[in-house]
Amino acid sequence: MSNKFLQQLSKIKPVHDPSKAQGPYRTSLIRATRAGTIFTFFFFMFFAAVYWFSKFPLFAVWVNLFSVLCSLIGYLIVKFTKHYRPAAYLVTFAIYISSAGVMLVSGGIRSSSAIWQVYVPVAAFIMAGIWAGIRWGGISLVTIIIFFIFDRFGLVEAVSQFQTTLSDLFLDLSGAIAAVSIAIWYSDTLKSQSFSSLEKSKEELNFFATIDPLTNTYNRRYFLEQSQRRIHRTRSSNGLAAFLLFDIDHFKNINDTYGHIVGDHILKGLANLCINNLRPDDLIGRFGGEEFVILLPNTEPGDARRIAERLRMLVESTPFQTEIGPLHITISIGISNMHQADTIVLLDQLIFRADKAMYRAKQEGRNRVIEWDQSIA
Repeated sequence: MSNKFLQQLSKIKPVHDPSKAQGPYRTSLIRATRAGTIFTFFFFMFFAAVYWFSKFPLFAVWVNLFSVLCSLIGYLIVKFTKHYRPAAYLVTFAIYISSAGVMLVSGGIRSSSAIWQVYVPVAAFIMAGIWAGIRWGGISLVTIIIFFIFDRFGLVEAVSQFQTTLSDLFLDLSGAIAAVSIAIWYSDTLKSQSFSSLEKSKEELNFFATIDPLTNTYNRRYFLEQSQRRIHRTRSSNGLAAFLLFDIDHFKNINDTYGHIVGDHILKGLANLCINNLRPDDLIGRFGGEEFVILLPNTEPGDARRIAERLRMLVESTPFQTEIGPLHITISIGISNMHQADTIVLLDQLIFRADKAMYRAKQEGRNRVIEWDQSIA
């Protein structure tokens, strides 16, 4: 991962929407249930009117008006409480009772309304999840079996007052196909949105797991993990790499004099300066406090020295903007070079050497670059 990746991650903002914090899947069910209550409200009103003008038994009209009331109550529940499950079950029950009620007075299993029993588990699944769909599927299946048995024994004729016509069959089949198609389309849309939300949440988790939130550089743990991988690859190629460890000179005085908010502004400004002036393959991490560490892979010792000097002079000449105005700072840099012969030198040893070199730079007057060698204890 490169500094371009750091810049991309720095643009990611945490999600503060309470509904999203409850989980993408739950959010999608809430939205599906709310849409379901609205759709079925107008759906039942339409069929109540159709049955009224088609001279269906009055019972068919009243059962659909009862279903309208169920949908309205379900809408109010999910809108004001966010408890989608009771609302979803109430709407599913309304679809079920509308279909079963009309079947009862219009020919039983031979009624055109029987097709809506297929839609009952579909609606339950979309609004309340797979187990709700399975439960209501079982209820619908038992209902169809009961009506089938009643028909075999001629029991439906005793209560049926109306036989559905070809027009009724056409209307119910068309409505069922349209309703299922809309439900599937809406469910797939919500699923896609949930996946997108989940991917965004994963990016945010990755951001907070790998990035120092103040400076947008890698945190210590992730920097060490990535450095270990880079060094392993480097040893299998040219065996060259360098670590730059540096901190801000007299940073404690800045905090004591101007406060920690100004200190934070300095840290963020320094991190941004480094990110924007390093090579794409270089890694930078906040090692702790005001200390930063940079891995320069595939870098000759002379090049590492030149990069460090250029960075030091750039920091020295750059005014860092703070709430009290621009401030100038300097940094002390320690360099630890890895050569082809250093095949057994561990990562901790390389960083330890850079740390020793940095403290030698402090002892020699600060605002300078020191390379580690055997003379540095």
